Amino acid sequence: MMPFIMVNLHHCHHQRIQNRAAAVLDAWDEFGESLPTDLVAHMHRISVDHINKDLHGDRIDFKKRFGTKSSMKFERVLTECMKEIEEGIDAALVAVSHNIPFMLICDIQNSQNPNQVATNFFHTIMASNESEQNKRS
Repeated sequence: MMPFIMVNLHHCHHQRIQNRAAAVLDAWDEFGESLPTDLVAHMHRISVDHINKDLHGDRIDFKKRFGTKSSMKFERVLTECMKEIEEGIDAALVAVSHNIPFMLICDIQNSQNPNQVATNFFHTIMASNESEQNKRS
């Protein structure tokens, strides 16, 4: 009975990721044709905050996942993401499953210099962390 439960939990996890990716695509405003985020959140039963984190990222979550000392882990995950996208996996699904902001993936795909886009994002999010820490002190 235990293997069935594990398979079922694994299946539920994949469904949640697919649902989050669908919500990101519904909320994405590339051509001004997106739905309001609160409506998307209601339709997909996901919080507006979670959709915004999947779209734009979250500084605290980013720091926990990738650290602040070096961008190497972040760069490794981005490389894996881009490889999966090249293999035909949907960009929103890749972004959500790797906890990379979907807008960053889009910016990288549309850039002549993807490494610079990634570096700028890393430095911007780290600078935001430092300014928040300074405000608390």
